[in-house]
Amino acid sequence: MRRALWMALFLLAGFAAQAQTNIWQFNSASPVTFEPVLATDGSVYFATNDGKLNALTSAGILKWSVDPGGQVITPPVLQGNYLYIGTSNQELRAYSVAGSMLWRRGLGVNISTPLAVSAGGYIFFGTTNGYLYCVQAGSGVVLWDFHAGFRVVSAPVIGHDGTVYFLVDNFLMAVNPQYGTVRWSSNAFSYPPPQPLILDSYDHIFFLDSSFYLNCFDNTGHWLWQAKDETGTLLTCAKASPIIVGDTLLVSTGSNVYAVSVWTGQAAWDVTAANTSPAFSPAAASSMAASWDGLVYYCDSTTKALTWFNASTGLLGGSIPSFGTGLNVNLIGWKGQGYLVIRTGPSDSILMAYTVPGGAGAGPWCQWGGTPYHLQRRDDAPFLELTSPLDNSVIVGNVVAQADAQDDYQVTGMSLYLNGTDVLNTNSGNLSWGANSAMFQDGTYVFEAVATDSGGNEAVATATVTFQNPPPSYPLGSGPPVFSWLPNGVDHKYQVAVSLDPAFASILISSATPTEKFRKITAWQPGSKKWAKVNAAAAALPSNPVTFYWRVVGKTGGVVVTRSFVINKSL
Repeated sequence: MRRALWMALFLLAGFAAQAQTNIWQFNSASPVTFEPVLATDGSVYFATNDGKLNALTSAGILKWSVDPGGQVITPPVLQGNYLYIGTSNQELRAYSVAGSMLWRRGLGVNISTPLAVSAGGYIFFGTTNGYLYCVQAGSGVVLWDFHAGFRVVSAPVIGHDGTVYFLVDNFLMAVNPQYGTVRWSSNAFSYPPPQPLILDSYDHIFFLDSSFYLNCFDNTGHWLWQAKDETGTLLTCAKASPIIVGDTLLVSTGSNVYAVSVWTGQAAWDVTAANTSPAFSPAAASSMAASWDGLVYYCDSTTKALTWFNASTGLLGGSIPSFGTGLNVNLIGWKGQGYLVIRTGPSDSILMAYTVPGGAGAGPWCQWGGTPYHLQRRDDAPFLELTSPLDNSVIVGNVVAQADAQDDYQVTGMSLYLNGTDVLNTNSGNLSWGANSAMFQDGTYVFEAVATDSGGNEAVATATVTFQNPPPSYPLGSGPPVFSWLPNGVDHKYQVAVSLDPAFASILISSATPTEKFRKITAWQPGSKKWAKVNAAAAALPSNPVTFYWRVVGKTGGVVVTRSFVINKSL
């Protein structure tokens, strides 16, 4: 039996429900014409068949829609706070992320390829009359154009040194980005289909030829190999861009996915062979995307489900309905997790967003489904180091979290999460945060630092620690201490209660007032009269020391922290 996916889904339903979550669905009045662009704040930008450029909030709510004067004929590209599109009235346009047009440039010819945007602010694209253009992203000024041939077939791709690679007619070309001069040109053997080039971390260049064989060239234009399966037979690939996970290419044939070495082109394993009980064969006709935690997502065209498998073994992980065939997967990091958006449904008129465990894979570069900015450039993920706290450390008292990040272009932001709660954000390449661990309940905590670069790539570093603080001890008759805690990310108002009962069946004192049950506080010091009740309760009991419990409750989120302290009558 070729496919028994639904049996596998039943077995994995519990995992799927916990790990992957559909967070919103947007039903467009007109078909979505290209893959949406995702921003690290959760915004989504997309073009529709009615000639509009649109934007959604992170909740999937339409925030603006503009008419760019013609059909959008290129996938929108996001660089910083700017969106770039080509239109059917032979223009290149720039918009702000607020929907305001910044500039437009008449070209006298239509753009024929997706746009490639360099980190230095240059836009490269091909036109229907065989020219390659270079335009200044900040102003729209045309810096040069180069007549490459009859037709530019692929989206230009920008290498790490700035070299622009593209397919024109049946040639693979490399062009100097400053002057538009040819560095080299190699015969690509046959007129290839209009698919983007793929670059790996060694600037190997991968593309499909007219027979849908996957070819590899080095960055000097020398052909290296064509992809083969485990038996040495040439792989006939689907019209979907491969993606790169480490030194492995994941290549779809439409009815299977193969893991191919970037060095040899030889397949090490395939998903069908990895999943025999129950049997499973992936129908991946559109591009995939890999998350940093080692899962590969794609839209299965047979089962109409968003499906994922292990990037190292090919083992099926799970699946959830995509309510349509589904197209390329777009994946970015957002709030310490992955943010995945697909277009699906009748006439590709539905956008669906999911949260997934890991953010986008480190260094997706120009992978079509892996770079939701659609920049078409090699762009390494930041190098990130979480220097404090140390993994597996036990912390008593003060805790300091420090992280530093560097990038080949620019680190645009860093975030720190504690057990999934966002506690700090910065726009620089370093991060420092401190607190007293006694503000939390004792137990295991995970610090997660996330660094994002100008291409939307993420790097993640984690440390798992244990908070272990003995209850503070106060002498009988002492003044009231300060109870403090961190916000839970949900509430603005809290209430503190002190009790002799760990279940808080009876409350001794509370931060509530006759007019305000919950207050805008993250620290509370009882007044002298209230604290006198605590001392009196301790004095009345024969035991020594006397243990008290204090609890913070958020107005909406419930219990934030529960801890204890003791009154020692011998001090």
